[in-house]
Amino acid sequence: MAGSFFAYCDESGQRDYGRGTDPYFVVAAVIASGADAAHLEDEIRDLKRTFWGSPEIEIKPNWIRRPVERKRKYLDPHGLMPKDIDDLVAAVYRWLSKAPVCLLAGVVDKPLMQKKYSSPHYAGGVAYTMLLQRFQKYTTKRGASGAVVFDDPSGKSPGGHAWRLLLQRQHARLLKEVCPSTGTRFGSMGPLTFTDSKASPLVQIADLIAYNTFRQFRDHGAAWEDPKLNRLPTYSHFERVLGLFDTGPGKELAGYGVAKWPVNVKIS
Repeated sequence: MAGSFFAYCDESGQRDYGRGTDPYFVVAAVIASGADAAHLEDEIRDLKRTFWGSPEIEIKPNWIRRPVERKRKYLDPHGLMPKDIDDLVAAVYRWLSKAPVCLLAGVVDKPLMQKKYSSPHYAGGVAYTMLLQRFQKYTTKRGASGAVVFDDPSGKSPGGHAWRLLLQRQHARLLKEVCPSTGTRFGSMGPLTFTDSKASPLVQIADLIAYNTFRQFRDHGAAWEDPKLNRLPTYSHFERVLGLFDTGPGKELAGYGVAKWPVNVKIS
């Protein structure tokens, strides 16, 4: 193998189906080479040290965008000002525009899953499978190996199984067998490990990417498969990272950097 890559992953949305839940669920990844990963995390810590006075404060989209959480998580305990938060976020996007990273995302359209399947699979499992398929393609093209670092998920499935355990089992099954829907073999994939997002700056960036992708689909999901559109409408922060997603031979995004399931119209 010609080197290795790590997929730093986080999710956005709700895994469960049902009234009142989010219509989309997203698993996103920041891909970094094994040679770059450690110093990239140090660079993010340096940004936090510069703008927030501490490398240990966590970057979390839910805390950043909600006024109550901003106050509770940043302003009160750390003495930050709103401008400090905005300046750090701007610096992170500038950093991303130059960093040697690539982005991937798997997106589940939950209402369409329920419409198409009498017993829809867990949204978390489907989104993870799609992301791992794309990561396998990414590493294969480069003759490299891959490993996954995932934000440690909390909670249990409706059947009472811990999400963490379900994800471990799914990863092991995919590596041992093949993807049941596409026949993909995960020959270059290595282990799945879990970490607290607070300990991994790249997982924190993956959280940001997952939320931006979630918002893209929540705000403009119907446009994703609209063949009449010449230009995809975009959520502003998704637009800022759009060029970092992996693409196909003709610069196709759909099915490469971002994969949605199910689909009504094949677009890649």
